[in-house]
Amino acid sequence: MDLIQDVFSVVALPLGGFLLSLFIATRWTTAKFSEEISHGAPNYKGSFLETFLNIMIKYICPVVLGFMFVLTVLQKFFNVELF
Repeated sequence: MDLIQDVFSVVALPLGGFLLSLFIATRWTTAKFSEEISHGAPNYKGSFLETFLNIMIKYICPVVLGFMFVLTVLQKFFNVELF
């Protein structure tokens, strides 16, 4: 059970978030992302929240989640602690 927990909760969640943010930023584009959100929230277009989410998805989330994924894999499976 520890292996399943390590693989799914510790490794797969950060990796899934990283890949999802890369997919939205590159393939789906943030314009389509904003359009999809504006279907449920008409005031979303042009708001501060739209700008914030676009910046987070394009720049911040891939860096943070990728870094977190690498550190977690190094710690759990290779017993290397950088911090």
